[in-house]
Amino acid sequence: MKIIPFKIEHALSLNVRPVDEKIKDHPDFEKWAKLNEDSIGFSGFYNDALIGCAGVRKLWDGVGEAWLLCSQDIVKVPVSAIKNIKNYLDKIIRKQGFWRVQAHVRVDNPVNIKFIQMFGFKVEAKMEKFNPDKTDSYLFAKVIK
Repeated sequence: MKIIPFKIEHALSLNVRPVDEKIKDHPDFEKWAKLNEDSIGFSGFYNDALIGCAGVRKLWDGVGEAWLLCSQDIVKVPVSAIKNIKNYLDKIIRKQGFWRVQAHVRVDNPVNIKFIQMFGFKVEAKMEKFNPDKTDSYLFAKVIK
């Protein structure tokens, strides 16, 4: 797997998984992608196919917000993808000195819930009507002791 710095074009061209289509179809998706271009992000490729993008946007010193968007091709290399995402997220956390990284995951998305738990995040709260379509999300966090 080849890992390179995240670019907005990666998110815009990503052939997302069906569970993430609502995100990519949202009118503010390009705005979200531009915001994350300034974060500490990376994109993964397998055989020149974009597998996904992830990163951490700094909220303030010590605290960041993780994000992840995967393509349908991630099923071709699930173990390698999970290992690389976890390694790069951990590297960002250490390098930036984050003691807390949080993320939001839709309650109705069991695939992403399982995914984020593999990276060591734990659910802290249920956020009612958090998403633009008024659906609920969980607030997950990874707190470094």
